[in-house]
Amino acid sequence: MFHRRPLIINQLRGANFTTLGLMSGLEGFARGVIVGLVPLIALDVFGTKAMVSVVYFLASTFVVLITLNLARIERLIHRRWLITMGFGFLMIGATLLWSHTEA
Repeated sequence: MFHRRPLIINQLRGANFTTLGLMSGLEGFARGVIVGLVPLIALDVFGTKAMVSVVYFLASTFVVLITLNLARIERLIHRRWLITMGFGFLMIGATLLWSHTEA
């Protein structure tokens, strides 16, 4: 039986591999902060577990709606501006977490 192999096999070069590793590590750190730190800050800010649950539900619903409609949004906005908008949302979230002070 004849096995046909792809003509061009894309492999990661050194610089691309390092960048991918750094991005993966940064994503893992961000996920760890979201799972471990944000609920504690939200509990401190909102006061009750029920309110934290409502806020998490609303935020996750918003994120799912954006994710499911990303292709539609990309048709309206150029990809560069979409990525810039996502980075802006990340900076807003980081600023809100950073600005939290104890009363």
